[in-house]
Amino acid sequence: INDNSNNEKKIQFNENDSNNGVFGLAVPAPLSTAQNHGVFIVNNVNDFNNQIDTISDYNTNNNDGWKLQSTFKVLQKPTIDEMMSMSNPSCVFHTAATAGNANATDNNSEDTTTMAWIDTGVITFLPDAVETLKEMSRTVLKNCTRVGLMELYLEKYGGLASDGGEDGVNITTPVSIEEFARGIAPKICLYGDMLHALQTTSSISSSSDNVNLFGALSKHELQTVIIPEGSFVHLGTTGELIDFLVAGGEVSISTNNEGSSDDDHQQQQQTKVQSFAKSIGVSSRSNAFLSGFRRGDVDDIASSLVILNSIVIGDGWNKSFSIGEGTVIEHCTIPFSGGSGGSIGKILVGKRCLLSGIRGDLNGRDLCIPSEMCLQLLPLRHGGGFVCLCFGVNDGIKEATSLYGMDLKQVLERSGLIASDLWDDSIPFSRRTLWNAKLHPIMEIADGETNCPLLNFSFLEWIQALRDDVQLDAGASQGLRQWKESKRIAICHIRECVDSEAEAKYRSTISSVEVRQLNLVTNCLVGQKHEPCSFDHLAGVGRLSALNGHPMMKRALKAMDNICYQALDEGKFDIVGRTFMVLSELLSPLCSNDIEPEPAAVELPSTLTSESIAQVIVIRDKMLSEQAYSSCCQLLESMSSMATQRCIYEEKSHSFVYSD
Repeated sequence: INDNSNNEKKIQFNENDSNNGVFGLAVPAPLSTAQNHGVFIVNNVNDFNNQIDTISDYNTNNNDGWKLQSTFKVLQKPTIDEMMSMSNPSCVFHTAATAGNANATDNNSEDTTTMAWIDTGVITFLPDAVETLKEMSRTVLKNCTRVGLMELYLEKYGGLASDGGEDGVNITTPVSIEEFARGIAPKICLYGDMLHALQTTSSISSSSDNVNLFGALSKHELQTVIIPEGSFVHLGTTGELIDFLVAGGEVSISTNNEGSSDDDHQQQQQTKVQSFAKSIGVSSRSNAFLSGFRRGDVDDIASSLVILNSIVIGDGWNKSFSIGEGTVIEHCTIPFSGGSGGSIGKILVGKRCLLSGIRGDLNGRDLCIPSEMCLQLLPLRHGGGFVCLCFGVNDGIKEATSLYGMDLKQVLERSGLIASDLWDDSIPFSRRTLWNAKLHPIMEIADGETNCPLLNFSFLEWIQALRDDVQLDAGASQGLRQWKESKRIAICHIRECVDSEAEAKYRSTISSVEVRQLNLVTNCLVGQKHEPCSFDHLAGVGRLSALNGHPMMKRALKAMDNICYQALDEGKFDIVGRTFMVLSELLSPLCSNDIEPEPAAVELPSTLTSESIAQVIVIRDKMLSEQAYSSCCQLLESMSSMATQRCIYEEKSHSFVYSD
């Protein structure tokens, strides 16, 4: 075990307990956190509180390793009052808010924090206890194992089994093995049943409702290994996952020495989380390419934006393409549709969002995601389209109190929705949660060739209007109408509907070769490196004729377009010129099959601006659609010449006139 000081320590076993018993790992946490987790009460907690001034002192006295300590009791999600009221031994202890403040020993001092030992979820069964578990799998826990359930299933329905069915079971049996298991398998909780069945110093009789379980496990003692400088990273919610990934991707670890004791503890915890994330290799980029976006109100994409296994290409000319800080994007391929001129959509992603599996073509539609929203696309089985999961980052899935980050009652009142729009009448009011609410619309497949969804996120408009506390306009009202009329499913049904194999296959197709090549070419051009720009990843497309219009070719072209816009904004005309020449080289292999007539004369713009580049890109895309490859290459080479002349020209761009 490594503590937060990166010192490796071993758990110290006594001679009599190295093979017998069960132990759990516990770390300190404030009571506000402990009330949502399991809590260990150890017998010598008072000794810890009275003799140790700071957690650092405890570790100084335990450099040889962590010791097993006898456990008095295990609590499950206790209230703060319950923890505070326990004594002999106490459930809580007090520790200095900052490790460097050795004088903060007064339990009533503002510089101390009241803590409890919380369960990390790491429960270790030693060899003798493992043998007991094996025996229980053949007896009292037989109904909880796959082998045991199949044996019982065949005993009941064996006469209907055939050799051809899966696992030897004919599909014509009255119930499936899953339905059979739900009816016969007992609900055994590791924390509520098994831990309570183990022997502690407070054990008198069974504290578990399952007497047979208690009889089998009560001979084994439950001990606790407390790690005073440890910390518990809990990723039980979408918000916690986002914050963890963003913290690990940040360049530096920030520290703050001012504030209250609670603020100090929160800052220390954040520093520990960030340090842990970095130690396991969490970074802000992994198999990722991003182009054509701005971050919020500034012009650069900061490290607080996390992109994993994704190719996200916006439009460098359209300044409304932006992604908010603290956002996580995973398994996405978001190409921009069409050329840079004419009527185009926009992509605006708010702060602290989670985007997963977004793929396909926006076809000029807008994608505007409010802050703190989660949006995920998953394919459905049998070509049933895609389900779009959409909820607020902080929405409680097991509750029905908030929706899309707003009070649920207000959402219903202001949108005109009623409970029957969200829940089937068969679900009792007391059991209605976001888990079983029909919130997530199904999108159709755009075309069979790419098997991508027909993207339409218009329903986000009415959500944004409610967030902004404004009246729903015509677009938002239409989006609400479409959402109500769409087929929607609940999260509780997604597991049985989603095609996990298809999703895994899609994620694997986000080619690391393409990502690496796009990044290399971009870095070469933007960094003005004297190296060749290669698009070798396009060699795998196959026939040359297949290149034109291929998604990888579209992404390469759009990435180069965005470099032109960026370089022009920065006044680096040499980069603009080289990029246009690279574009010509990229398309030149298509000219070998060129059967186009004599190229028509194309009037080039007289000045080099973002607007003129956008016009040229529209002409280029039209030529490609008409397979006029030679003319297209000539156009790009002429633009390269114009940019090169502008680079060496000394006067301002508005007075520069290009002469061919």
